[in-house]
Amino acid sequence: MAVNESTRVERCPACGSETVRNLVHWERGAPLEVYVACAACDSFIARYTVERYTSSESYEGLLRLLGGHVVTSERELMRELAAIDDEVRRRFERVRELAREHEDPRRIEQILYEEANGERDG
Repeated sequence: MAVNESTRVERCPACGSETVRNLVHWERGAPLEVYVACAACDSFIARYTVERYTSSESYEGLLRLLGGHVVTSERELMRELAAIDDEVRRRFERVRELAREHEDPRRIEQILYEEANGERDG
């Protein structure tokens, strides 16, 4: 049976803790980077580059940042942003459910390699 999605809880390779701290790095002209450190032993766990970002706050904060620079109507923009917010929350719930039901035992590197090389199967 082919696996179309899976979830893995990231753990510290040094101490096994699931408690992490995200260090967000911004540099002009470069993608946003998130360095993941272990909150228990401060070891490096991973680095992610971010193309898109969604937080637990609604997109109303984004509207405040945009101020008067909104190209479309505020009502239409609010509708579009609410739809994105709802989708992110639905995906989060699904991913959390997957992690509870059956966590993928593979390392992140293995998942990325297998996905890139078409080697995913269940």
